[in-house]
Amino acid sequence: MGLLLPSRVGTLRNPTNFGRIRRAARGDSFAWITPRTFRKGAATEVDREYGDPERAARQLGNTTAVAKGHSIDIPKTVPDSRDVLARWARGE
Repeated sequence: MGLLLPSRVGTLRNPTNFGRIRRAARGDSFAWITPRTFRKGAATEVDREYGDPERAARQLGNTTAVAKGHSIDIPKTVPDSRDVLARWARGE
């Protein structure tokens, strides 16, 4: 089937069992890692690489609005645009 993480017999894993295995593997140091952090990380990287939130949304199977609102990370800092704004303020 070409599965990334198949069961011991090569079939799909039960989501409950996979969650238990994932939690045991991550331990306490990586308790912050959840399926949501993987989804958000994937959407953010696709959006950054291609500059296309719709592509990121399709990757997740969401609408663009949902991806923008919940999955694509918005940077907390902005580019330094002081020079442009200063020229604009002077009327240049």
